[in-house]
Amino acid sequence: MKRILAFLLACLTVLVLSVGVTGCKKDNGTPPAGTTDAGSEPTGDVTTGGGEADKRPVCGDFKGADYWMVIDGGQDTSRYINDEDSDTSSVPTLSWAFYNRNSFLEEYFNIKIHMRKLEKKYGMNSELTMMMNSGADTADIVLAIAADVMPSAIPNGYVADLNKLEGLNLGASYWDQRIQSGYQINGKLFTLEGDFTVFDELCTYGVLANGSLWGLWGYYDTYGSPLEVVKDGKWTYETMCAMFRDRSDLNNGSGEALTKDSKWGLLTESPLPYILYLGSGKSTLLTQEDQSLKPVFTERTEYALCQDMLDKLLKGIAENGEVLFADVRF
Repeated sequence: MKRILAFLLACLTVLVLSVGVTGCKKDNGTPPAGTTDAGSEPTGDVTTGGGEADKRPVCGDFKGADYWMVIDGGQDTSRYINDEDSDTSSVPTLSWAFYNRNSFLEEYFNIKIHMRKLEKKYGMNSELTMMMNSGADTADIVLAIAADVMPSAIPNGYVADLNKLEGLNLGASYWDQRIQSGYQINGKLFTLEGDFTVFDELCTYGVLANGSLWGLWGYYDTYGSPLEVVKDGKWTYETMCAMFRDRSDLNNGSGEALTKDSKWGLLTESPLPYILYLGSGKSTLLTQEDQSLKPVFTERTEYALCQDMLDKLLKGIAENGEVLFADVRF
């Protein structure tokens, strides 16, 4: 897997890096350092991909609470810089996306974001328990090991309970994975990622484009260059799926050919099976009638099925070599 991704990523060019925040503004409306006015709340209602208008959640002051972003021990923490005084001479664009997002969130929520790297690959439950007992107000999982966190840590209460957080509107129709072109910081698009974070719209999202295949498949003529697509505001989730539908010869695991109505599982840089689970149109969390959340991806049998999906996808990629996108979520 690592060899395949190393080969793919070697020829990938950055298409778009998106930084998600909420539309919660302080009274003075002053953008935090490292952002532009484009990071503030857009005027009027926000329309989702479904066309309906949504009111933004009203959030309060978290009074300097610690917000821990827990990172899988196998990940590079240099991407999560959160210090103005750090040496940033060689910091890639992705790291600046994280920095701008975190600076914005610290200012608007009045929180302090800390990064914590969990070194024990299969010891997350005990480490998360220690964190929560040490007085950390909130803990979130970033690129955690799905086999350990999803089946056990969440139902056992080792991850923060979304239902107890202030300023959260779980019943809003925008609680979904939708790209909002109206939300930008430094020209980066925003996306809603309710399944990946304790705050809606708090996810850094990047899509890498294979420049060679982009040209080979005629997308320069159809869509323009990747940069032009983003700058012109034409980059949407629907556009990406249309590109998949146009070229894919994989099947959906049932032996049926992919169609415009098929659900899509995307290859990720960190190929965790639960991301395929989400990409197939399912959710790790179920909103019940009382608007409380219930984790549904908690059985190792489901994890095994998703791992099987991943194996089949990688086999298909290895056989045909035609991969246009690698989906990167943090």
